[in-house]
Amino acid sequence: MPVIILLFVWSNTVYSETVTLISGVKPGKSSPITVSTVDKVLYIDLEELALAMAWDIRSDNGDDERLRLDLPVHRLVFTVNNPFVLTDEKLWQYPQPVLVIDGHFYAPLAETALLLNDKYPGEVLWSSTDNSLRITPPVADLLGIRFTPDDTGTDVTIVCARKVKYRSETRKDGAVVLSFDGGTADRAKLNGGKGVGEVTNWAVDVTAKGTIITLFPDSNAVLGEVKSESTPPSVVIRFNWKPGKVTTTGRANPNSDDRIRQDRSAWALDLVVIDPGHGGKDPGAVGPTGVKESFVTLDIGHKLRGALERENIRVEMTRSKDIFVPLHERTKFANKVGGKLFVSIHCNAAKDRKAMGTETYFLSQSKNKRAMELAKFENSVISYEEDQGKYAGMSDDNLIVLTMAQGHFVRESEALADAIMKKVPGTLQLKNRGVDQAGFYVLVGASMPAVLFETAFISNPAEEAKLNDPKFRQQIADQLAESILKFIRSQ
Repeated sequence: MPVIILLFVWSNTVYSETVTLISGVKPGKSSPITVSTVDKVLYIDLEELALAMAWDIRSDNGDDERLRLDLPVHRLVFTVNNPFVLTDEKLWQYPQPVLVIDGHFYAPLAETALLLNDKYPGEVLWSSTDNSLRITPPVADLLGIRFTPDDTGTDVTIVCARKVKYRSETRKDGAVVLSFDGGTADRAKLNGGKGVGEVTNWAVDVTAKGTIITLFPDSNAVLGEVKSESTPPSVVIRFNWKPGKVTTTGRANPNSDDRIRQDRSAWALDLVVIDPGHGGKDPGAVGPTGVKESFVTLDIGHKLRGALERENIRVEMTRSKDIFVPLHERTKFANKVGGKLFVSIHCNAAKDRKAMGTETYFLSQSKNKRAMELAKFENSVISYEEDQGKYAGMSDDNLIVLTMAQGHFVRESEALADAIMKKVPGTLQLKNRGVDQAGFYVLVGASMPAVLFETAFISNPAEEAKLNDPKFRQQIADQLAESILKFIRSQ
């Protein structure tokens, strides 16, 4: 089995070094790969690595700030100065941001090895002992299955490590059977499951003669064509909608609102992640009589959880007790558990003890000085964190570039913030300070609608007294829950 070995020289300064990649893709030949050490972290040139491995790499939709890397099965999108990588439709987080050095995209080497080991069908192992990255090409012939729905149907792509002979047939029940004689399969990547679009599910059988993949299409779908592709090696099976038909999943013709609504159901808002601000060694703002923001937000978080769960909404919390959670870990957790809404709860504070009221923010560039100052205050939490390098490059001027994932949810985030502000202030007789936007680090990277809710001013003696009252905190939680439920039902 050919093994690709990347050897390099470690440097503790900002320094570039050309290293050798002994390529298993082109046996007997070696390719130069550049690595750079930045702030004692070793970065690898993604473009040179992709070229040596014969992976497809290019700018994402013509955006020079984003680089798209197509592995045999998965697609990765990297963004300049952004620690978040979009892997298919989910996020993966680096401890440091992706950089551009001499016009090339660079990513932290050790973490890139972990990412590739998860997404590349071969084995990727990083060794700090001998400073080497070993990449073993895939052993199996059939690597994975990918679904690509569009306005008229769905392409099912079976990705192969190399060109493999196959036979296809359609059974009387409409199932499409593909037989790969002698073809070996990666069971972990090809195990059967729920399909997408016109394919309801599929099954994989590995026999002594080879591998059989059976696709079960929707009863109102029709087989288009089955064809082979050479780059990358794959078999593509096309399923089309029957004109004028409604699928068993309830979707109507390709251009109808019914199909759009059905597609949106994949993003059903069925899990809310509550983020009680601050905690542990970070008390947040402290009121005139000593009431801590971290205590107030945690209690409201628990009460909000109870209110939502009574309405059969699933809830996860970034912290359920008085502990410190770094800002970047909060949205990372929300993405990991599959959250569909992210609500970060805080108490406002100001030097002016007369300042009062409640407001809600979503993530974007600040439009006014007040919003910018509040974001700076909330972001100052990173002073409690051991590794503040994770926030390098984050500033209000370039924040919109850093929020690639959240950018898809700006409208929904603003709508959620608006729903909260239409409900909470009037009911609780608090001044309505409205909806605003700013660069809150705690919202960066959330691949879902996300807001930061400022309950009231803990620095104001009268509002501190309210926040210290458990009945008032329950009222806040109840009104927040009603706002969230109204937003969910409107989608």
